[in-house]
Amino acid sequence: MASEISDQENSLAFEIVDSIGQINARDWNRIVPADYPFLFHEFLHALEESGCVSKNTGWAPQHILIRNLSSQNQEVIGAAPLYLKGHSWGEFIFDFNWAHGYEQAGLNYYPKLISHTPFTPVTAPKLLVPDDHRASKTRQLIVRTAQKLARQFNLSSTHWHFVSEEDSATLNSLEFLNRASTFEYIWNNQGYNSMDDFLGALSSRKRKKIRSERRSISKQGISIDVVQGEELEPSHWKLIDLFIQQTVEKYRSHKYLSLDFFQRIGQTIPENLVLFLAHIDQNPVAGSFCLQGKNKLFGRYWGTLAEFRNLHFEICYYAAIEYCIEKGLSEYSAGVQGDHKLSRGFLPRLARSSHSFLSPSIEVEIGHYIDRETSHMQAYCEALDYYSAYAKRPTESALHE
Repeated sequence: MASEISDQENSLAFEIVDSIGQINARDWNRIVPADYPFLFHEFLHALEESGCVSKNTGWAPQHILIRNLSSQNQEVIGAAPLYLKGHSWGEFIFDFNWAHGYEQAGLNYYPKLISHTPFTPVTAPKLLVPDDHRASKTRQLIVRTAQKLARQFNLSSTHWHFVSEEDSATLNSLEFLNRASTFEYIWNNQGYNSMDDFLGALSSRKRKKIRSERRSISKQGISIDVVQGEELEPSHWKLIDLFIQQTVEKYRSHKYLSLDFFQRIGQTIPENLVLFLAHIDQNPVAGSFCLQGKNKLFGRYWGTLAEFRNLHFEICYYAAIEYCIEKGLSEYSAGVQGDHKLSRGFLPRLARSSHSFLSPSIEVEIGHYIDRETSHMQAYCEALDYYSAYAKRPTESALHE
């Protein structure tokens, strides 16, 4: 059930709802940037309605909504996706050691409060506000509302995962611990007019390798189709579900998203969905699922019915990069982890998260750990960037030798 706290002095109402369905979709989507479809009301609603996200799966929604009571329609001026978590799976910001430390101290780490798009490790704003003069103050109000909720439930901690620079700055100002514990791998469109333009920016060795890998696809008799928007049919989601299941079984991981979820977003936001499907003799053998925002593409899941040489690289990287160039998209996120993405035109970007703990002594100890970890990750990121696929320019000193 929804709870509401009014601030009559500032004409604000703070709502905590246990279902995104209790929030009007237009109110929510009005303050979600168009680049991030996984924050759309339709996406979050599909997660909840399909049962992928629920109290039973360890994701109990506690979404925040802030309304301006003095406006004509009591407009929404702030919101955040928020969950009570009974475990740490599906987050990709790993804190299992923290949970173990709490257990050793005889304390409960779970449930904890987190702001995160379930199963979606992508940097995006979590403090959702209109782009106006109130933005900075409203971000702070959202965070303070979450902290008040955490104290009310006597929770161990509050976490904001894969936060944007603006969100990180707000959380830092409110004395949250700033953590960098993983990387996203990002391809940036430097105004390329064709795939050859992009390949021309790479070192000769990397360029030849990619061209060789792409040629091997056609030699195996594989063709790649791009399916999106109104072209998507129920049969496509059955295929994607099957392909993902194969990947899950191969790596003995957990299947977070159901066929019902895919079918729901296929009906509600088809314009934000892109599938890359591989065929042999018109028979589908593999596929990858991406989300498309206004200017960005996000690679999410893939799978194959059999092993094909270089098909993962083609369907998850090269075909998607080519698609971005054709559509004029500025950025393609290939997800977290996987240093092999470096040689294929992706660059590492540190993913940020912010954390606050109810116990001051525990927060101090975890703060020391985060400082060491972040320093290591920053150095590692610089090293990875040095080994990118792009042709190296001579250094300042080399130009004068």
